Amino acid sequence: MRSLVSVIIPCYMQGHFLPECIASLQAQTYDNWQAIIINDGSPDNTHAIASGLASADKRVMVVQKPNGGLSSARNFGLQYATGDYLQFLDADDLLLPRKFEAHLRIADISAPRTVTYTDYFHGDYENPRVRIDAGRLSCRLIMARALLDFAARWEHEFSIPIHSALFPIHLFPQIAHPFDETLPNHEDWDLWMRIVREATEFTYIPEELAIYRYGKNSMSRDPTKMRSGFNLAIKKQLHLLREDREAAKCLRYLSYTNDHVHGFGLSKWAHRAAAFGARCLLPLEVKRRLSGRSLFLKLSRLYHR
Repeated sequence: MRSLVSVIIPCYMQGHFLPECIASLQAQTYDNWQAIIINDGSPDNTHAIASGLASADKRVMVVQKPNGGLSSARNFGLQYATGDYLQFLDADDLLLPRKFEAHLRIADISAPRTVTYTDYFHGDYENPRVRIDAGRLSCRLIMARALLDFAARWEHEFSIPIHSALFPIHLFPQIAHPFDETLPNHEDWDLWMRIVREATEFTYIPEELAIYRYGKNSMSRDPTKMRSGFNLAIKKQLHLLREDREAAKCLRYLSYTNDHVHGFGLSKWAHRAAAFGARCLLPLEVKRRLSGRSLFLKLSRLYHR
């Protein structure tokens, strides 16, 4: 039997995006998928639009719940997934036609705990298939331990949008409440930090097969909220990884870097100094692989001699 891909689509007041989102699934060259639209208590016509899409395609189902936020909706939708693989897809994002085919060509012959992921690009808000320059980060893992990529490089050198990946579903019973509903943002990174400890391998597919719609009013463009939410997530992971000295050093560096990137006014110089000090203490392999100004690298290498 062919593998089934379960697509989790949370939706709150974004029903107008759903036809295009579902159309990107219907255009897939691999057609054995199920889409689970979670209407997260939308007070508008989202349910009517979603129900119309489900009536027209038996692979689409709609479930409803009281409003609880993105993480709550994703967790709720997981209980309806019956596939072999999980694809997370926000209502305003899109997949390109070869995505499932490209993943499964590798995943079905790989080790059971292999996570495959593709490249991506930012799309215009009004026409997401039109590429825009929005500060896209690399999605390539470069460390010997993938955990250290997520712990040291996230959001200033490296990022994997959650819809770029395809996850074996059996990774998830090992993780209670995969998306942390107490975090105001960065729940995706928090999940990656737990997935990377369960997966045995990550395989990169060098094709841009996911589109990240660049939203005009997205929370990701509010530096204050993103900074505080990320620090909460980092604090949580520091507690979980307190006995892993390499990972803990990387997370402290990431915390200072987060403050530097989202810092304000004169305090930004203090954040930069703190990030520099933390970088000097990073594991040597991590420090060598991080990009940076030559003076920064020379000083940190002198420290390690």
